[in-house]
Amino acid sequence: MKRKCSELKRLSRASILGQLPLIICSYVIVSAIISIAENIFTSPISNMYEKAILEGFPYSMPNFTDWPIICYAGLAAMFIVMLVSSIFTAGIIRINLDAARGNQVKIGSVFSQFKSRPDRFIILTLILLLCTCLPYAPSIVLLIICSLMEFEGSTLTVLTLTSMALLVIGMIISIYLSIKFKLAMYILVDTTSLSPFLALKDSYRFMSGNVFRYIYIILSFIPMALLVLFTFGLGSLWVQPYIDCTLANLYLDISGELNRKEEEAKRLEEEMGPAFDTYV
Repeated sequence: MKRKCSELKRLSRASILGQLPLIICSYVIVSAIISIAENIFTSPISNMYEKAILEGFPYSMPNFTDWPIICYAGLAAMFIVMLVSSIFTAGIIRINLDAARGNQVKIGSVFSQFKSRPDRFIILTLILLLCTCLPYAPSIVLLIICSLMEFEGSTLTVLTLTSMALLVIGMIISIYLSIKFKLAMYILVDTTSLSPFLALKDSYRFMSGNVFRYIYIILSFIPMALLVLFTFGLGSLWVQPYIDCTLANLYLDISGELNRKEEEAKRLEEEMGPAFDTYV
């Protein structure tokens, strides 16, 4: 049974309301760690370019020959931070799955996935990054060819339109793949013995027939996004856990766990009912 968006949201509200302070603390901790790490590596690059703009770029910069090294090293460090942050993302998913299942949320779960084969989450992030970026390659390659060959007239027009068409097609494929693989991180968090490739395969299978359902759920949070905007970001302390817990319940619904839980509750009710009536 596929539960409606409203039902998944109702379950999510019931799951997080009682533990909202702990969940918010978890989000704040992760955001603070990632922000500090990013600032450490972006500050040298930002300062370098600010100095270049003020004093003239690039020849007025001291040690001009060193600035490309600093720039590339900073970008590489930021890329590493992004990969490591995927492990914290897995920790947030662990928290939302615990909340959706009615378990006690623990702030320490933010760091729990560092002990659960964290390389799996890094590999998965790299694969997802490749899957979402690769569809744009044909358009980018065609643009590079146009700029190098210096076509003119109708040839340039045709190639430009073709490049734009490829860009749109690439965007559609990228969005489609990102949705189809959306549950891969949840599956990895739930099954420590699973490889990233099998998690992607399972996610692709789970999302069959649920792509538009997922899109509808995301679009239903647009009013909430406006709330975040009007509260200068403070509303995200409630909205983001609400969205994430709803997606966790979507995963539990698609995987059949919510149905099994409901059937078990009915079975227990049927077994306990007669005994309870006799006792009374």
